Amino acid sequence: MALKSNPLWTPISKRAKPSIELQGGKGANLVRLARAGFPVPGGVILTTRLLQNADQSNLSRLQNLICKALSSFPAQTPWAVRSSGTSEDGDQASFAGQHDTFLNVPRDELASRVLDCLDSSRSLHADVYRDKMEQSSSASMAVVIQTMVNAQCAGVMFTRHPVLPDVDCIVVEGIPGLGEDLVSGRKNPDRLELSRSGRRLEAVFYNPNMQCLDAVGDAIFCEAANTIEKAMAAPQDVEWAYDGRKLWILQTRPITTLKRPSKVWTRAWGDEFWAEATTDLQYTLMGRWIRDDYIRDLGRICGWDFLSRVEPFERINSHVYFNPEYMRRLLRLVHPAMRMERQLNWMPPYWRAEASSIKFRPAALALSLLRSSLADKNSGMLSHYKRLPKYLKQVQETLIPELGQDFSPLSDKELWQRLMRNDRMGKAHFKFVRWGLGSYLAPTRMICAWICENWTSRTQTADPEGHYFEMLLTSPQGNSTTQVNEEIEQLSRLASKIPGLRDRLICSPDSPSLDDIAAMPESKAFVSEFKGFIQRHGHRGSSRETRLPRWMDDPSLILNNILAFAASGMEGSKVGKTKDRKDSWLQEVRRQPGGWWKRAIAEKSLSLAREYVRYRENQRYALDYILADMRRVILEMASRLKTKGLLKQEDDIFFVTYNELKSLWDGAASMPPDVEVRRAGFLKDSSRLPPEWILDGEPFPKRRVAAKNGFRGTPASPGSAKGTARVVMRVEDLRSVRQGDILVAPNTDPGWTPVFGLISGLVVQTGGMLSHAAIVAREYGIPAVTGVAEACRNINTNDYLEVNGRDGTVAILNFTGDEQARAI
Repeated sequence: MALKSNPLWTPISKRAKPSIELQGGKGANLVRLARAGFPVPGGVILTTRLLQNADQSNLSRLQNLICKALSSFPAQTPWAVRSSGTSEDGDQASFAGQHDTFLNVPRDELASRVLDCLDSSRSLHADVYRDKMEQSSSASMAVVIQTMVNAQCAGVMFTRHPVLPDVDCIVVEGIPGLGEDLVSGRKNPDRLELSRSGRRLEAVFYNPNMQCLDAVGDAIFCEAANTIEKAMAAPQDVEWAYDGRKLWILQTRPITTLKRPSKVWTRAWGDEFWAEATTDLQYTLMGRWIRDDYIRDLGRICGWDFLSRVEPFERINSHVYFNPEYMRRLLRLVHPAMRMERQLNWMPPYWRAEASSIKFRPAALALSLLRSSLADKNSGMLSHYKRLPKYLKQVQETLIPELGQDFSPLSDKELWQRLMRNDRMGKAHFKFVRWGLGSYLAPTRMICAWICENWTSRTQTADPEGHYFEMLLTSPQGNSTTQVNEEIEQLSRLASKIPGLRDRLICSPDSPSLDDIAAMPESKAFVSEFKGFIQRHGHRGSSRETRLPRWMDDPSLILNNILAFAASGMEGSKVGKTKDRKDSWLQEVRRQPGGWWKRAIAEKSLSLAREYVRYRENQRYALDYILADMRRVILEMASRLKTKGLLKQEDDIFFVTYNELKSLWDGAASMPPDVEVRRAGFLKDSSRLPPEWILDGEPFPKRRVAAKNGFRGTPASPGSAKGTARVVMRVEDLRSVRQGDILVAPNTDPGWTPVFGLISGLVVQTGGMLSHAAIVAREYGIPAVTGVAEACRNINTNDYLEVNGRDGTVAILNFTGDEQARAI
């Protein structure tokens, strides 16, 4: 029997009509949900007209009316009694928790609980809330009476992140049983963050043996959130309950805390170009080069006044974050057809739609190209990359003869001048590479991407993860990093020929030193070649961070990698084994109408794009010379400052800024009092993955555990591999890697890549498709997934992994051989 509406009560049904004036905010929302077909527990809403004069004097009459309204329900039905003020659950104020709710109320007590609910609207805390939210004290109150759900679990669901609205995700919290302990804060809820498509971004379980959210299912939550938000035409805060068969919607209200943040920072740029944590001194030295001599000077030359007042990046918790406002403004120089998804992903979700429609300014682009060609002879796209070898030679001629110099004879003034020369060389480096990295790397990629989309079948729809495109840009010629790695493999073959060395490596957990090897028979050739290798490449290291040693400072860093190769017995190199897709791609272009001229354009475009991908790695080889020499100068300065009592320990120097160091050196200041605090913060920050977004100072860790059976990250190099996990946190520990292992690391710099010849797959916590790890992995043909949050914490050495570099997933497999992924 269907309930009928009258001015005194409204049934919660499809036939009812919503009215905030009669039903209050909560009641009207429930009616709207019911009319839209959502599963809402049945019951009635006692209207404001009925309750406007309700009190103890007419309790009996109220009870009779309630019984009449609920006559179609069984007498033993338990009920929930909730307030529904006309100012409640609106877009300005939620009144969450301000009015009392009563659960499991028997029918004969409903009138008393309704009056209690009305009385709670006159409580002190409700009055304070009304004043704070500027709500009228004369607002009327309706009351919702609903059947109780026999809940296995219950909770809340936000159809948009309530704290970080820029990040377009669904947040679900729940606990076993009724949800009252959750909303009251008495219990810690299990928590999920889901993408709009239902992909799990984050999962936190406080009840590991009772993961109630899994009982409901991510897909059900996702569908409910999307459809409710659409039906209510606004982001919603939803209370739900699950009875083992159905997800019931108990109430919904607009999220009243949503606002656009005024300051947004993203790790998207940092993950690819400045992945590691950076010390105070490194940031204030190299950060000046990048900000002033690369980004701002480039804008000045090109006439980009619209960028002059935008701070391009900032160091937050020891990691470098990029300002997406900079990219948004820069998009006016990029034709909409050339705008790549990777650039849009540097922005918060709500910016992306706006950014894709930013008006293209061809006149501004043409003017900037003209200005740059007149201002700097090195700026031509077709010729700039050809100047890099000459620049590298100049750096080598300046620094190689001095890399082993003893600084002790230099006066303090001369030592500071040496640091200033490093500073000038760093500035000059970024003034040079600003064209290759800042102006040509992205556009040449965009042109090739446009050709793929319009002149071939390799469209974004056919290649959504960009695997074919990234492999197309991978040149078989390699780069400085892969060339160094080839020398490492040649050294490993020499080492494997030393009698007894391989057996010693296999049987002993400790790697021998170079002196130990030199004492072995037939080792002369290897020792000589290794010393020559250090002379050529000893300026390289595991990171740009000058606090960390270079190979020439500690040759064992690279010697251990070489010996790991020798111990594996691996023959041959993986470099160059990836298939060159150039010819087949050009043939497909040639088959298009007008194919002869399209092929010529495609061939030149691909050649340029490959040159600038290779350029990115090769310029880093030159920068490493500057940083290696600067490290040696800084260490000598640290030694002298400690002797003078201005530093407690030499390592303190890395936790002062450039300006503080200058004052220390001039004797104008003492060591900053918070150096130990800075060091502790840096060490803490270095050991954890930085959140992807900082929104008004609040971190948002968008990328987290993706699924119950594994992880999801950025598909960086196609292919799949199964193997034993080898979790390596420091470059010094790479000697533990064995042939066929899957390397799991926080991030990888060029100094890590020598071991790529051994591994069968790669999992990295940070980075994107343009990170060093991704580029070299593609050249080696190694399946790789980057941006896998918390990988080093959730994966253990000797776990058996499956890495899929095509869809960006990493699964931990059982050891039973059935290869069923176990839950994480």
